[in-house]
Amino acid sequence: PFYRDEAKGLIRQRQAEWAQAQANTQLLKQQALTEINAALKDQINLQEEIKKAKEAADYYQQLLINERKKLMAGYSTIFILLNFEASLTDSIIAYIRLQNVLAKNIARIRFLTGTLVQFLPGGGCCRSFVIGNPV
Repeated sequence: PFYRDEAKGLIRQRQAEWAQAQANTQLLKQQALTEINAALKDQINLQEEIKKAKEAADYYQQLLINERKKLMAGYSTIFILLNFEASLTDSIIAYIRLQNVLAKNIARIRFLTGTLVQFLPGGGCCRSFVIGNPV
């Protein structure tokens, strides 16, 4: 009873546990900020890639239109036209894939930042959830 070593030891143990919990919380915050930063950088890069993919699709669309005019005038062949159509199809598929990745990244950012997903009763299976404020 004179030295109360047990009580002092318990206090030190609790202080050490508190310090460890604080350190773990700080580490978790840093990891979350790192992930959010990476997701936002990905978002910027994806938007640039989508812009370039859209430009490529528009370019191939114009090439296809011009090649059809040449074909009708007798200056081109159907094989060249089919080649341009294949290129246009590939560029549109790439554009759509990038849009899909962008949508997933937006969902990732919403998840990491803690944006709530709200349930709207009466919605269909695809419209049951809305991110952000419903209209």
